[in-house]
Amino acid sequence: MKRRLIVSLSSLLLACVAQAQIPPAPAVTISSVSPSGGPTTGGIDVTIQGTGLQPHIECFAPCPTTVTFGDTTVEPYRVSDTELTVKSPAHAAGAVDVKVTVPGNGTATATQAFVFSAASPAMWEPVLIPVYIDSATPGANGSLWRTNLWIHNGGTENLQIAPWPCSLPPGVCAATFPSATTLTPGQSLHNLPSIYAPFPEPGRIVYLNRTAADDAAMNLRVVDDSGIVVDAGTEVPLVRERNLLTKPATFLNVPLLNTRLLLRIYDLSTSNTVFHVTVFGQSTDIPADPFAQATLTAVAYDSGDFHVTPAYAEYAIVVNLGPILLAKDAALRVQVTPMTPGSRYWAFVSATNNTTNHVTLITPQ
Repeated sequence: MKRRLIVSLSSLLLACVAQAQIPPAPAVTISSVSPSGGPTTGGIDVTIQGTGLQPHIECFAPCPTTVTFGDTTVEPYRVSDTELTVKSPAHAAGAVDVKVTVPGNGTATATQAFVFSAASPAMWEPVLIPVYIDSATPGANGSLWRTNLWIHNGGTENLQIAPWPCSLPPGVCAATFPSATTLTPGQSLHNLPSIYAPFPEPGRIVYLNRTAADDAAMNLRVVDDSGIVVDAGTEVPLVRERNLLTKPATFLNVPLLNTRLLLRIYDLSTSNTVFHVTVFGQSTDIPADPFAQATLTAVAYDSGDFHVTPAYAEYAIVVNLGPILLAKDAALRVQVTPMTPGSRYWAFVSATNNTTNHVTLITPQ
């Protein structure tokens, strides 16, 4: 009787710990680790593809799949039989093995599959998103402005976008930058989460992993929701690091008739930068004197290698040309000259129609 009771208890325990696998779980394998590297500070999304990655047993206590980078083990926050996503841990620099352990099903190891290196701007391409706002913002003449942003991964490897709020419980995510979200091939992202509220947001800077940045398709539009104007909005260029300006920029054919003109300047510097602005009448002749000029300081609101708010300055262009020049095609030429060595900037003039609130952008060509 005692022996039968022991056997019964043993059978019950085994049944509770692991139920019959129907169908049998596939063998644990790793076919890819993407990206293949990240910062020593950790915190980026790493996607592992393979087979048998999800446990097919029931345990008294949690027994999740784990991923070991070198000598550090972490748990994925999304897992299926063929794919899992995990935040990379902080780890010493160097190439490490990546091992996936699936309770009740075994392990698989990808040798030297991930390289930890010091987190630096060199791993990321900054992209300036001008005039990005988190919610609808009232403007002049009853306007109600919002921005509409799309980013699409048109490549064959994961596109990472940083920084990104941690979606896991407090204390689970790494506190250091870069935290990132991942767009798998073919996936799209609509708008950004609100991250840094303490200071003004004239625009945003996001960072794309350089290995996939060239495959990112992006579009930003400014839309007036007030009902005064009915259209799809105005496209605003998103500016990659390689397209930032370092020399004087000229804006041609800036319209005058019934418009509000605003020059916006963005600089990726973390310190204040100075610009000189000169406004001429648009003409085929060489003008003797400018109609207006000003010296502007782009104020830096953020600091650090991975700051997310650009230095910013704006200038309302107001000139008195007299009624004789206010013809239908009356226009201005605006020149912006950077005065601070090392300045990397972008600028444009927005011409907002006083009647319809439609916005026309004049960008450096």
